[in-house]
Amino acid sequence: MLHILNGDSLASKFPPDIHGQQAVVRECLLEGSVEAHSLEELWVIRDEYLTTNFGSQEVGYFEQVVPEFEKY
Repeated sequence: MLHILNGDSLASKFPPDIHGQQAVVRECLLEGSVEAHSLEELWVIRDEYLTTNFGSQEVGYFEQVVPEFEKY
């Protein structure tokens, strides 16, 4: 079973006795463009939007967000 967890906060509180794989989704897709012709293009668009509007992060979009979507 795959458990899709809404962010790191939920992941840290997720009961360890519930078995299955976890995907931590760190992208809410509520602001900015989500129009793209491929997933690869979407990741670039989202990275540019978030970096421009919220500043660069210590760990980047391609290191922290994208891999969770690509797990499964």
